[in-house]
Amino acid sequence: LLELTPGNPVPPSMAAYILYLFRVAVAAAVLDEILFRGIILQSLRRHDDAFALLFSAICTGLVRYTLTNDLSGFVMGLVFGYFFLRTNSLSTVICCHIAANLLTPFISTLQHIISGPYSSVIRWSVLLVAIAAGLVGFALFCRWNRNAFILSTNSRDSLSFRSRLTISLLTLPMVGAV
Repeated sequence: LLELTPGNPVPPSMAAYILYLFRVAVAAAVLDEILFRGIILQSLRRHDDAFALLFSAICTGLVRYTLTNDLSGFVMGLVFGYFFLRTNSLSTVICCHIAANLLTPFISTLQHIISGPYSSVIRWSVLLVAIAAGLVGFALFCRWNRNAFILSTNSRDSLSFRSRLTISLLTLPMVGAV
C-alpha cells in the first residue's frame, strides 16, 4: 500500500483513499474494541467495574501508544471503556472509535486541499468543532442517563487489588491477549 509521508499526506486515487480510511479508521477500531472492551474489560467485570475499566485502559495505553507519544491511549481507553460500561454495547464504542480515528485523516485531507496560511486555522477549527460536539454529546448522554459517573460494583468477593490483579493477569482472555 501507499506509504503516507508529510510530502504525500493523501492517497492519490479514490480507491486507495477508501482502502486507507478502512485500514486506519475501521479495522483498527473494530480490532481494538473487540480486544480491549469486548474481551479484557468484559472478562474483568466480575471483579469490579472500576477495576476492569482502569485495567483495560492501562492495557490500551501500553499496547496502542508509548509514553513518549503521550497518554492519549490510556485516556481514550478510559473514555471508550466508560461508554462500554454505561451502554453495554460494543457497537456504540466501535462507532465512537471510528469517529475518533477518522478525525486525523479528515484534517490531513483538508490541509492538503486548502494549503497555505489558512491550513492551521482550518485544523484548529475542525478540532474545536469536534471537541464541542463531543462535549455536547457527553452532556446529552449524562442528562439521558442518570448517575452517569457512578459505575456499578459487581464485586462478589472481597479480594484486595493485588489479588484481583494477579487473578486477572492469569485469566484465559488475558493470556490470549498477551
